[in-house]
Amino acid sequence: RLAAALAPRRAAAAAGAPWPPPPAGDAAPPRFPAALPESLRPAPAARLGHAARVYEEFARIPREAEEAGGARGGGGGGGAPGAASSSAASAAASNLRARFSAWVQRMDLAVAAESAGSAPPRATELRALSGEAGALFARDDVATALDVARAVLARALAPGASRLHAGAYVAALEAVRGALEAGAPGGDATPLRAALGAELARGLLAALEEGRPCREAAEALMGARLLPLPEFDVALARALGGPRGGPAADVALGLLQASCLGGVGAGAGAAAANPGAQPPPFSAHDLAASADSLLRVAARLPSGPTVVALVGEARRLALLRAVGAPGGLPGVAALGPDDPRDAPAAVEAAMKSLDRWVRVLEEEPRDDVHAAFVVEARAAGVVTQEGALTGQAARIMAQLAVQHCLRSEVAAAAAAAAGATGRAALSFVAVDALARLVACLAREHGGGAASLRTVLDVLAAVLLKDADERGAAFNGRPYFRLVVGLVAELGAPEAGGAAPGDGAARLDATPSSTALEYLEAVAAFLFAVRPQRAPAFAFSWLQLVGERRFMPRLLSAPGQAGWGPLLQLILSQLEFLEPLLGAGEQTDAVRQLYRGTLRVLLVTLHDFPEFLCEYATPLASAVPAQCVQLRNLVLSAFPRSMHLPDPFTTGQAIAAMPETEAAPRGAPVPETLLPAGLRAAADAALGAGGAAAEALPALLSALGEAAAAEPAPGARARGNPAHRAVATLGVYLVLRGSARDGGAKDGAAAAPPTPHLDLLAGLAGALDPPACGALLDALANQLRYPSAHTAAFSVALLGLFARAPREAVAEQLTRVLLERLIATRPHPWGLLVTFIELLKDPRYDFWSHAFTRCAPDIERLFESMSRSAMGPGGGAPPHQAGAAPEAAAA
Repeated sequence: RLAAALAPRRAAAAAGAPWPPPPAGDAAPPRFPAALPESLRPAPAARLGHAARVYEEFARIPREAEEAGGARGGGGGGGAPGAASSSAASAAASNLRARFSAWVQRMDLAVAAESAGSAPPRATELRALSGEAGALFARDDVATALDVARAVLARALAPGASRLHAGAYVAALEAVRGALEAGAPGGDATPLRAALGAELARGLLAALEEGRPCREAAEALMGARLLPLPEFDVALARALGGPRGGPAADVALGLLQASCLGGVGAGAGAAAANPGAQPPPFSAHDLAASADSLLRVAARLPSGPTVVALVGEARRLALLRAVGAPGGLPGVAALGPDDPRDAPAAVEAAMKSLDRWVRVLEEEPRDDVHAAFVVEARAAGVVTQEGALTGQAARIMAQLAVQHCLRSEVAAAAAAAAGATGRAALSFVAVDALARLVACLAREHGGGAASLRTVLDVLAAVLLKDADERGAAFNGRPYFRLVVGLVAELGAPEAGGAAPGDGAARLDATPSSTALEYLEAVAAFLFAVRPQRAPAFAFSWLQLVGERRFMPRLLSAPGQAGWGPLLQLILSQLEFLEPLLGAGEQTDAVRQLYRGTLRVLLVTLHDFPEFLCEYATPLASAVPAQCVQLRNLVLSAFPRSMHLPDPFTTGQAIAAMPETEAAPRGAPVPETLLPAGLRAAADAALGAGGAAAEALPALLSALGEAAAAEPAPGARARGNPAHRAVATLGVYLVLRGSARDGGAKDGAAAAPPTPHLDLLAGLAGALDPPACGALLDALANQLRYPSAHTAAFSVALLGLFARAPREAVAEQLTRVLLERLIATRPHPWGLLVTFIELLKDPRYDFWSHAFTRCAPDIERLFESMSRSAMGPGGGAPPHQAGAAPEAAAA
């Protein structure tokens, strides 16, 4: 059998004839239409090139419909219905192929006539023919529509196709998309558009992998918005890095070049097919991944420098058009210059100046002065003669830079969703350039701190407006980057303090007077955008406050000049936290914000404890009541020059220690604590001596009047007014009383009478538990490092425990001390010493109180505290050592 089959083939090969012999004339297979023109009929002679393309296109038309029809026919139970169904499907497929072939022939003739420059009626015919592609299939037949789209795309990608040819067939693809949208079930055409776009992108990328030139078709498809973004951008970037990346590079360069021309239409053919269509332009932002890949392969291209210049130009033009794009990208608010008072010429001048500045930075990265640019900017009215940006130019540039960054973020997020690998391409080019511009004008052209304040005032207004308008969608990263850039450029010490580039050595160096002015301007900006006004910026705001190039340099300023602005910022943060921490269950965001605040204060405690010593009273008062560890951290600060005595091994009362003779830093001034009426009543009660108990009713009356009065303008009205008045009164009584008595050395009940201790005991007995708790908290807030101030309040608390008018007051005082001690370290030195003395000194009869044994858990807690306070050999509490409670109390 093999020999019989090989014989004719060998004979044909010896004679030079083709095998098998081609059919002649009417011997053509019956599946071809009988009405073919003479030039397309099969003939024994060699076929022409344009005729051969027709047969290739027939081979490309899928036959799913015919096969599906056969399957449906074969699956039936009887022979006749299946045969009829298969015959109908075959007839429908043959009809579609015939109509598509005839349509392609007419399209090619019309394109050829249009290319030859025929009369305008030919252009009208081309437009009509492009629209006929949507009528080749039923609108609800999605599978057939995708088959037709694949075949039309193959015509657009045909070898040697001109721009007119590709544009005409892309216009036909738009007609296919329109037919699909018209037949979408339920009116939702999004899935159908996505399926069509994915099919077209797959076909275009397959052609690129084969090495076929596709530039004209790709430009037309992008202009018609037929390709899905950013999926196509990511796939094109991958093709650029492949072994056959030449055609992909040609496509990417064409698209970027077209974006520089102000937009890409659907090619010349599409313009001829539909001159009224105005496709929206696309920019380099839509091709971010491809542009990055193109820059990476530019070194291997013959025209590498030209490619780099083209990519840079496309990105700059995209930057300039960012604010002019109507609506922007999804999820990005329109931050463009929208003030109706802005003249178009002023907006254009600011935009051109920013674009020019970006170029200058790229061309002259080592120049710090840029005198030529500043001259141009002054001539354009963007920079004043004093060397500062005008307020209008600063606002327009800030909005432009923020918009550019946000648009790049949306593009990067979309690329990541499409499967792009690597780091998100978030662009801070415009933001960094604006920071460099402001720093250059302030430092090199006489703008100084005044120019920085102008820009920061404008930036604060832009930020607040953006936060109000966008709400939960607000993104503060561009503003954070801009402020960090300004701090890095302007907040550093002058060159004499450290070697150039030695950033680590300069972080906590003393700033110059000029640098301090810059830092104070940044502090004023942060106070203007504090979390109470822009909650969405709270995390970035806290990071800016604790920035290593801001807070250390502000605290290192000579003469403590930077301490006041920083105190204002920390108090704002604590006030913002108070309602959040007291609102029941805390969210993860609130917990993270609390941890961030704790870290900022911990850094301050470690590096600048004198700051916390100086402002311990206002900071401890501002700490929310629930934040025991945060309050302990503030009160634990002590000067770096001091060596703290060990509170567990002193063996003597706090008032007898020599370290408690010195005056502390940051002690409250008595004259500033109370209003005049309450201060007079307190002084009268203290002057009564042994008759302090008789003066107590008048003091309570004055206290009620002070609590009912309105707070002074500008005062921090936090919490219950009555509790605030009680707390300040208690502190005032201790400060005044200890000064009058020369400093009480003993708080025991058997000690000589002291009016202020008697008044405190009477006050605690007359108050309700919440008010009494506020009084005890205020007194415990004064237990800090060794000083006369700490000793006075330690004696006062111990004396109040000994003179407690009822058991509940002693129990409440113990709870105030204990809840601070069981919290996580650090613990204030004065707090430890006071509690240890309370446990160890038998004159206070601590273990005789019933609350020490009210529950097994409480009893075990006090036993543990006793062992810690008395040391390993201290033993158990007296009643645990075998003595009766009464004997232990004695």
